[in-house]
Amino acid sequence: MARFFSRAALLTARPYLIVLALNALIVSRWFRTGTFIAAGDMGAFIRRGWAPEANWAWNHQTTGAGSAGYVMARGFEFILIWLCRAAGLTEYSAQWLYYICIYGLVGFGVAYLAGAFVRNQAAIVTAGCFGLLNGFFLTRLPNPLNIISVGSVALITGIAMRVASGRRVPTPIAGFALMPTSFLSFNPPMLVVAYAWAVGGTPILAWLVLGRAPAVRLLKWFVAASPWAIVLNAYWLVPLAQSYTGGGGATANATFTDPTNWSWSQVNNLPPNILTMVANWAWFRPQYLPFAVDLDRPWWVWIRYLLPAVVFLAPLLAPRRLRRVAFGLIFLILVFVFLAKGLRPPLSQLNLFLYLHAPGFWLFREPMSKLGQLLVSFFGVMLAISVEGMLLRLRTWPRTRVPGWAQRFAYGGSALPLLLVLAYPYPLYTGGVMPDERPTQPSTHVRVPPEWWNLAAHIDADPRPGKVLVLPLDDYYQMPTTWGFFGVDSIANLLIQHPVIQPKPDGYFGDGAGFSADVHAVETALLAGDLTPVPKLLDAIGASRVIVRHDLLRGLPNRYFADDRILGDAMARVPGAALAVDGTLQLWDFTGGTSPTLRTYDRLLDAPARAAAGAAVLGTVDTRTAIAARPDTSVAALSPQVDDTAVVTPDVVHWPVPAVDKGSPSTTVDLTAGSYTLAQRARAGAVLQPRLDTATGRLVLRDPTVVKVDGEPVSTRPDLVVPMPKGREILAIGSGNRTVSLDDPAAHPTIQVGAATKLTLYARATTPADVTGYAPVFDCNNYEPRPWGMLGLRQTITGSTVRLSAADHAACTKVVVRQATAGKVYRIRLQYRHVTGARPQICLWQTNSAGCELAARPLLDDDWNTYQGFVTMDELSTELQIILHADVGERLKPKTVTEYRNLQVDALEPVVTRTIWPPAVPDVTVNLTGGRHQLRVDGGLAGSVLSPFEGLEDCFRYDDETADEAGLAADQQIGPDGETTYTLKAVRHLACIGAEANDMGASSLYELSMEARSVAVRNPKFCLFLKGPDLCRTLPSVAVYNGWTSYQTLIPPDPNTIETRLYLYGLRDLAGKQQSTVEYRGVRLRPVASPSAVVLVRDTPAAPTATVDWERHNPTQYSATVTSSGPTTLGMAENVAPGWLMTGIPGAEKVTIQGYMNAWKLPAGGTATIRYAPARVARYAYYLLPVSVLGSLAYMYVFRQPGRHRRRFLRRRS
Repeated sequence: MARFFSRAALLTARPYLIVLALNALIVSRWFRTGTFIAAGDMGAFIRRGWAPEANWAWNHQTTGAGSAGYVMARGFEFILIWLCRAAGLTEYSAQWLYYICIYGLVGFGVAYLAGAFVRNQAAIVTAGCFGLLNGFFLTRLPNPLNIISVGSVALITGIAMRVASGRRVPTPIAGFALMPTSFLSFNPPMLVVAYAWAVGGTPILAWLVLGRAPAVRLLKWFVAASPWAIVLNAYWLVPLAQSYTGGGGATANATFTDPTNWSWSQVNNLPPNILTMVANWAWFRPQYLPFAVDLDRPWWVWIRYLLPAVVFLAPLLAPRRLRRVAFGLIFLILVFVFLAKGLRPPLSQLNLFLYLHAPGFWLFREPMSKLGQLLVSFFGVMLAISVEGMLLRLRTWPRTRVPGWAQRFAYGGSALPLLLVLAYPYPLYTGGVMPDERPTQPSTHVRVPPEWWNLAAHIDADPRPGKVLVLPLDDYYQMPTTWGFFGVDSIANLLIQHPVIQPKPDGYFGDGAGFSADVHAVETALLAGDLTPVPKLLDAIGASRVIVRHDLLRGLPNRYFADDRILGDAMARVPGAALAVDGTLQLWDFTGGTSPTLRTYDRLLDAPARAAAGAAVLGTVDTRTAIAARPDTSVAALSPQVDDTAVVTPDVVHWPVPAVDKGSPSTTVDLTAGSYTLAQRARAGAVLQPRLDTATGRLVLRDPTVVKVDGEPVSTRPDLVVPMPKGREILAIGSGNRTVSLDDPAAHPTIQVGAATKLTLYARATTPADVTGYAPVFDCNNYEPRPWGMLGLRQTITGSTVRLSAADHAACTKVVVRQATAGKVYRIRLQYRHVTGARPQICLWQTNSAGCELAARPLLDDDWNTYQGFVTMDELSTELQIILHADVGERLKPKTVTEYRNLQVDALEPVVTRTIWPPAVPDVTVNLTGGRHQLRVDGGLAGSVLSPFEGLEDCFRYDDETADEAGLAADQQIGPDGETTYTLKAVRHLACIGAEANDMGASSLYELSMEARSVAVRNPKFCLFLKGPDLCRTLPSVAVYNGWTSYQTLIPPDPNTIETRLYLYGLRDLAGKQQSTVEYRGVRLRPVASPSAVVLVRDTPAAPTATVDWERHNPTQYSATVTSSGPTTLGMAENVAPGWLMTGIPGAEKVTIQGYMNAWKLPAGGTATIRYAPARVARYAYYLLPVSVLGSLAYMYVFRQPGRHRRRFLRRRS
């Protein structure tokens, strides 16, 4: 032990201790007392929810249904938290200590790698300081993955270089060095890259900088070290391997087939940015990196380029013994810079070829995050070589050997560039890298609200089994909260020790299709107001508690998670729901707050493979009935598809009612004779037609759809009746954000009615609107001073028709509604048409407001079209102006002529406001003979709502080129089948055509469908543009375009959108030389004929009721005693996996039920043991850890002795 604290040892360790001390100072600047650092992919440093199952190979970290897992790879985190708690500290302190350790690993690792080549301690400190202070971490904190990856790779490379150089390194060190990489297992691509470099890259580096013999020496050492590396890391490698080799449970959902889909992440990956370590897609996005704008200021930005200058000077400054090292590293730096640029110039086609053809190159889809970690290490070594070379020259040059001004100036001038390189990323050491103020983003310092801690304590105080479902379901794995956190939504999993059901879209792993369908069916039923299936579905997924959280920020652009207010109202009406905790986090208990993991079923139905069909059946049958879905043999589609065909088994029929061009959808099914329960399961809110029954003074909301079997109506929704106030003329009703008129006999309006829908009845106001006549024509687009006579502004009024024309600028007239005070509601109706030039424009402007009311653009149509708008006056407004336009738009554009007629303004008053619920569609029983039967739904909506596509537009005009000069073209042709094919071409800019979706919102569910193909250069691209949010709606993407590729997806209307338009694009050639060509055909946006799915379940006799008494020994083993007078089915509410085995009851047959659940068909009762077999091997690997650690320490103690002393030690032991 004395050797470790000897003077020589301390002198050797001095540079590393300096780096570690600097690391502690830097990291401490990042933290604020009583807060976590949490943002993006980094959640709060809490592990209470994972702790009970951390050491087991089957757990509920990845999915609430259970899966093979390797939480023990986070063992270091659990140890730190345990130590802090033992010392009376909290998780906040544990995170600080965690970052001290892992960021210290970076500084130490880079310094250690440099120490394999250089001897000067100042050079080693320089390398370590650069490891801590560089642009790579400046743009990637606080994510610990990159930190651990850089530190581990640097440490492993430093060990490898020492071995290659002939230094004696005990082989167990390899195992200890690989331990930190356990955390990288949660980012599989990063783990693969790290191990590929450790095994394959370091020998290449050794051969390049040291020679062939050192590389061979290193390979031999790897062979000797491999057993230690395996046994010391088996505790996490074994469960990791089990998770990826059939361990079961979770489903991999990360795919990478088109490298251009990730080109957005490479936008800043130009070679100069890579060499200065600031290549990150978020550099110009202040909501992520608010400090970047300061670093780019002219007086500071030049310092950034000192780094590559010093790095590339290293071969010239290097001592003779290090020149090969320097030149070898320069070569590797250039190679990695080329690879790290991805699809950015130069030579982007070569990178694209590697993505498409080089095995494993897809791992570099965001290449800088993977290769930048190596560049950090290489740059640190190059800086160390520069320092050692410069110091050697300064000590040998005659003028600098003598103390004086020349010496001080030389040393200071040499150190200044290095100090500036380390000073450039100053937010790292000032704490600004963890910003508290960011545009549109909260602080990175987060305090978890006490409501979450208290709710977790309340739930975990009950040891009874049962999962916890968290609603609303996430639409993306990062969610915005009201308590200052926007990032990975894992707070419920981190705090609650019961299994938590909370899918995280776009993660590496997710739920299986069956379980996912069951979970989403719960939320869909709640939102649609179809509440009867909810308790049945909760029982199927094993959930006994539901959290409805009200701490999510609603209304953010392109975020489509459910409204928590509606979910809370719906839960209050679900049969069997009991409110246990109220407030920001509502907790609802079902079945007394417990749900058994093992349960028996009296009836087993043969169900289709389609996951949605299973969920629909589970919502229809009782909880003593199980379904066994058939294996899914379909081929995974490379483009989104809507499966709306009827699927049939002897026990079940499932038919999602499709969208049709005209008429009524129908299908023919071949059924087994018997009695069937027919139900309609909601996929979205009901679509109801309002009708005024003046005779009885009621508003009747009727579902026009009727389900018919063999032409006979069998299933309809009861009418929803709302009383009307006496003596008032109801002109319109509002449902949510949609308002429709009821006094147009030619119209057949519809409204959506889901759970807790707010309905408002508008009557004609007692005081009519005070409306002026048309004002004289005026110029409302006076963008330059020009004589009136040159503008050609004209207004012609004939009866109720006004005609406007303009040769330039805009001819406008207006009608003013006077005395339009705050709160008044007006309905504006008129007709318009386009005569020539630009499209008509209608502006509803409230005085003292910033602009026109948001409204859909009028159609570019020569026929008369109807416009209707509703306006509620703001507090500051005193009048409403209706401004009609003939707007030329731009200079030298053709003359514009528009016409408007029958302008009518009605003053309205809200007279009734209430919350309504859709009437439940009752299940019915139908007796059917064996054979073919027709299912049909009459009365639903049909046909595409898209207006004709308008002419060619330039949707990305970034210079002064015209459409012709940019090579833009558009064409459409009607084929023999009547389908229109649209062809778009572009060399530069962006060719596009658009079509408006008329009355989007009349239905609650739409189907977008088309076929598209690439003819030359680029793939098709389209956008469903939402005016109001002003963005393209997020849609499922096509993995591969292969000839004519079908695209189908279901979308609900956006409630905040006032106009929806579909744009088809022709993308430019990235090089701007060739003309790209794409084609589209069969383009439709159709409402589904009914937002329900038709379900038929054959009534089959149930077996005698069986019971089960069971005990959970640990997460991987159960014992059960089944009491039954005959055959029964025993289910276990854990994800099906091949490793789950049952012993003890002869003749048991394993099946999958409820879409995900392990189950066994039993011929009779008995006593059984159920266990997860792979857990035994994982457990042995876990127990091997302390043995291997002690063994490796003993091995190193014995074999590190010189030969004579080692023999003496062995004789003494014998």
